[in-house]
Amino acid sequence: MSKTTSTFTRHFWYTVAVLAAMVAVFGGYVVAEKAIDTANAQRLRSLQLADEMRRSSDDLTRLAVLSVMTGDDLYQRHYEALLDIREGRKPRPPRDRVTSFDMAAAVDPPVPEGVGMALVDRMRSAGFVDQELALLAQAKALSDSLTRTEREAMQLSQVQGSDAEASHARARAMLHDAAYLSAKAAIMAPIEGFHIQVMERTQAAVAQAERNALALRVVFMGLGLLLMFMLYRTSRALRTVMGGTVDAVHAQITRLGQGDFSAPLALAKSEPGSVMARLAESQAKLKQMADERAHTQLELQRSTTRLKEAERLALMGHWELDLVTNALIWSDETYAIFELDPARPPLYETFLGVIHPDDRERVNKAYTESVLRKESRYRVTHRLQMPDGRVKHVHERGETHFSATGEPLRTMGTVQDVTSSLQGKLALERANRDLRLLSDCNTALVHAEEESGLLMEICRLCVERGGYRMAWVGYAVHDAVHSVRVVAQSGDQDGYLQNLPVTWADEPHGRGPVGTAIRTGLPCAIDHIKSDPRMAMWREQTGRRSMRSCVALPLVCSASVIGALALYSEEEDRFDPDELRLLMELATDLAYGISTLRTRAEHAQAKVQLEFLSNFDPLTHLPNRLLLRDRFEHAARVAQADGRRVSMLYIDLDHFKQVND
Repeated sequence: MSKTTSTFTRHFWYTVAVLAAMVAVFGGYVVAEKAIDTANAQRLRSLQLADEMRRSSDDLTRLAVLSVMTGDDLYQRHYEALLDIREGRKPRPPRDRVTSFDMAAAVDPPVPEGVGMALVDRMRSAGFVDQELALLAQAKALSDSLTRTEREAMQLSQVQGSDAEASHARARAMLHDAAYLSAKAAIMAPIEGFHIQVMERTQAAVAQAERNALALRVVFMGLGLLLMFMLYRTSRALRTVMGGTVDAVHAQITRLGQGDFSAPLALAKSEPGSVMARLAESQAKLKQMADERAHTQLELQRSTTRLKEAERLALMGHWELDLVTNALIWSDETYAIFELDPARPPLYETFLGVIHPDDRERVNKAYTESVLRKESRYRVTHRLQMPDGRVKHVHERGETHFSATGEPLRTMGTVQDVTSSLQGKLALERANRDLRLLSDCNTALVHAEEESGLLMEICRLCVERGGYRMAWVGYAVHDAVHSVRVVAQSGDQDGYLQNLPVTWADEPHGRGPVGTAIRTGLPCAIDHIKSDPRMAMWREQTGRRSMRSCVALPLVCSASVIGALALYSEEEDRFDPDELRLLMELATDLAYGISTLRTRAEHAQAKVQLEFLSNFDPLTHLPNRLLLRDRFEHAARVAQADGRRVSMLYIDLDHFKQVND
């Protein structure tokens, strides 16, 4: 195989080399053709410049003669304009030609736009050789000398007065004498020599370029014949390497591509190392791999079944999000957790739609920011809102993979239903919190000295230590409408309780949790303020303050309900039976504290009354005999100690004794 392969490779590279040589020769041929065009263009340009030199000299002569013969200064201005163009003091006319001024015109020739360039400089930039430029310089010098004569003649033709006729005759003679004609002929001689040299040089350049192009054409045709021969040799070598025709090899590869490994390949005259022989070996290996693949697929099926069973038992599903195509893949358990139809294609918008409305923005923000900050790990616990109103708690874990340039590619993760464990954890936390709240409230009961301070402290502890949104105590008022008076509160930041329409009568304003608790003497819990009809009167106000559940606990003193303790939470289903039991214990302790403080206050009032009656008359509130005797004896002792006397003024009020007695 290595020998035939190296033969094919050698022929292939020979063919590539011949093809590369053909491309190079063709490129050279194109360059040679371009050189012919360039030489012809340079020849034309050179002849145009030489002709322009000759025509400019002839035009100057004609303009000078016309100016002298007619006496019109317009021809003299044309003369000067033509000189300025030739010397580069003015721009050239359009279409790359010199304007002829051999006819009279009513106006001066227009001044073209652009930058002027002297005729000699243009010839130098056109690539003229030094000998040609020397002839041009000689012709220009003679032309400049003749120009002075022509200007002098034009000056004489403009003379006016008595000598005008003589001056005009002299001017005409200057432009027609033998010296002028000889000078004119002297100018034409170097121009003709220049023209001959340019013709010879450009013709030689064109001929050389044509010879080069012909040689390259011959070489190109020879390389074309060689390429055809090399293609034939390469085809023979390729057939040897393939072990058959291309069609036969293609047919065998098609069979293998279709997965048909059963029938062996037909190896007629294939060499052991040919492609057909290698295909036969590959077929045997592919058949073995197909058998192994079938076995692996069976094992994979079993593994997938075990994975699904494990996910079902663990209440955990997996998912994958392709961030390039935005395609989302869910496992069966993920569909089960979200309670969606597996036939429905998963979408990120569908996932967001299942999330609880209060958690939707937080979850989307957490995932989006983890991708933007290029954090590979992503974790979040949130709620799912089921169609029947149930709430599930799930824990999401994900990992985002990024490209080498930092672009996010895909995110893979798991979702686990943690409702049971989280509810147990929350219940334990609530129980601990309620126990701490109960302990703190009992401490406040022990140290309380007056009723209003105790109620305010209990409300504050419920909000700050119990984690409730708001707490307040209302006393039942035994008036005509059975109103409820707010005596203490905490958490009301915007005056919600100031004009709260609550009664404890059996009417719409009295069927809320507080009115019901006072009227029945039993705790009243509202798990869903948003949907419970008993909260219809207060639903809008509580909704604006994020209150989602509440409870009212009756305060029973001496077998009668004196009021209720109301607690509001930001969570739904906050008050389970265990929490209600602890809260009722708190309400019982609070009622006992209120009763104790009231009893203590009554005892203090009775003591003050007894002290008053022992020293003052109950009718007139004037000091009685006992107080008079006590004060007189005290004054006597003080006077005796100081060595002074005590005087007493006795005034008997008319008929006072009869009234007093």
